[in-house]
Amino acid sequence: MFNFLRRKSEKPAALWLDLGDLGDLVHPHGPHEQWQDHGLGLLRTILHQNGIQTDLLSTRAVTRWDQLTKKLHGYEMLIMNVRSYTYPVALKSAQLFKAANPRGVVLTGGMHATVAPDEMLAVDAFDRVCQGPGENTILELVKDPFATSDRLVPGQGAKSMADWPMIDRTLWPRPHRRLNRTFPWPLEPECGWGAGPGRHHHHQPRLPVAVRVLQRGVVHPQDGPPARGDGHRRTQLPR
Repeated sequence: MFNFLRRKSEKPAALWLDLGDLGDLVHPHGPHEQWQDHGLGLLRTILHQNGIQTDLLSTRAVTRWDQLTKKLHGYEMLIMNVRSYTYPVALKSAQLFKAANPRGVVLTGGMHATVAPDEMLAVDAFDRVCQGPGENTILELVKDPFATSDRLVPGQGAKSMADWPMIDRTLWPRPHRRLNRTFPWPLEPECGWGAGPGRHHHHQPRLPVAVRVLQRGVVHPQDGPPARGDGHRRTQLPR
């Protein structure tokens, strides 16, 4: 069990690490590298709304691993949402966290944990691997990750996206100040198509976007839950 009821002057016991290539929020090559992790936003919102505060760091906000390493000390828990393309970054980050906090616990989930759990379980640094959606699992898992001896934890999702809370976008990582003119944080930057806030890149017109819904409920929880401030409403589709 972990003590999340700390004094406000103390930093939280848990650290959530946003994953991506080093420097993507400092010297990005394009807008795609600056897109935010909606799974992180959703699950951090759920934790914070239920009284479990987490600190946030991002591998995208540093340009060298030593810059991240010096910030990892003193935490009891590391939480990561792992996609297949961020798996190498998650692996190195977990190893650095364990070296800085030998008694620390590393919780992982995300798409890679869902499609390749065996690869995740082969890594000792990953103490718990949540397979599947985590919105109805994250609270108990963070409160007591050792409630079960099984390292593979089955995730439980909400019955409908309408049951998700609105994402608090301020829980996403901030870009480097050099990007203030083009990155409308806490919203996401434009990518050259569709409607969105901020300035047009190179004064080029935005391209139209068509979204086709193939089947009710096919959207994965990490693919784009509703977020505060995006101007969109959640709509319950007819059965």
